[in-house]
Amino acid sequence: MKKILQISILMLALLVSVSIFAQRGKGDPEARATKMTERLTEALSLSDEQAKEIKAIHLKYGERMKAMHEQEDRDGMRAAMKQMRSDAEQEIKAILTEEQAAKFDEMPKRGHRKGGKGHKGHKVSKEQHAAMKQIKDEKVMPILLEQRAKLESKISATDKQRIAELRIEVDAKKEAKKAEMKARRADREKGERPSEEEIAERKAAHKAKREAMKNDPLRLEVKALVEKYQSDIEPLLAEVEPELKAIKEEAKANFKEGRGGEGAKKGRKGKGKRKGKNEWSEEEKAEYKANKALRHQARFLLLDPNASVQVSESNLISDIKVYPNPSLGESQLEYTLKSAGEVTIELHDKSGNLLKVVDNLQQTAGKHKTTINFSQYTTGIYYVVVKDANGKAISTKVIR
Repeated sequence: MKKILQISILMLALLVSVSIFAQRGKGDPEARATKMTERLTEALSLSDEQAKEIKAIHLKYGERMKAMHEQEDRDGMRAAMKQMRSDAEQEIKAILTEEQAAKFDEMPKRGHRKGGKGHKGHKVSKEQHAAMKQIKDEKVMPILLEQRAKLESKISATDKQRIAELRIEVDAKKEAKKAEMKARRADREKGERPSEEEIAERKAAHKAKREAMKNDPLRLEVKALVEKYQSDIEPLLAEVEPELKAIKEEAKANFKEGRGGEGAKKGRKGKGKRKGKNEWSEEEKAEYKANKALRHQARFLLLDPNASVQVSESNLISDIKVYPNPSLGESQLEYTLKSAGEVTIELHDKSGNLLKVVDNLQQTAGKHKTTINFSQYTTGIYYVVVKDANGKAISTKVIR
């Protein structure tokens, strides 16, 4: 958990301090330089002298970037900005110690930001991915598989056989897509950014692929089967919709808290020609809603009713909560231990640094409660981390 939080703050610091040079030159360069320096100070533990020098670098390049945004030659501007980012990095690294420079090098370079045009661009940590998968495996799938088993008696023997074959074909396509995305991520991690020509080719290929999908035989066959059994599928899904909705809302609330709550920043909105949902006509909205329902029903139909539920092994601890939150000095930590074993409770600052080990003890399975004293700490954000015997951790944010 400590490592995840450290990496997250390092990524955020560099994205703000270096990548921001490519953003629109709005706002006060002095204020931006101060903010960027503060975040690098927190991520790299800069000394006062280092912070002063790095702020001067941020301010120098910030003013240059703002002036450059007035140029009409956008291609020339991008090339110049790219060089400025490189120059700024080198100047910053020259001020850092060897250890600080190593951390600085671990930060993702420009182009590695999650989310593109039209996306919110929130960074999702490995821990959050694991938490979402656990919710899906342990809460959502048992409900859907139970409903899918009820549908099986309605399907003809011939269609059962074909659905089993389609399930394999669809899974193969998904794996191919995952491999393609993994290869692209590997390129980004190496710092390899596609050229403008490659980006244009990918966009054209993606557009052609979307058009081809409309008449894809596999897709049309699945659609035909869904429509054939739609009168049976719809009531089965409607029956569990309230329960699934409650699980989804709970997951969204936890995910929002992990991102930093309502104050979490969003990425740029897309500047392309694609319309947002609020610009759609009523016909477009109706079509989107119908297609979304059809995709949901298709996934339901392709579920294997004989599949066993996969129980996530992410950790043995669940239902963690701290109250009161914000803390006025002392707060109660509650959590549930799925099986007996060793439990370690830690307190971390918002950068992921370990402040203290609150407790380390053997506990029986069941619900547990302990007191955490925050009175010695200043106002700010903290993380309470609870680890099981396997070292798997679950955390919750606390405001002091």
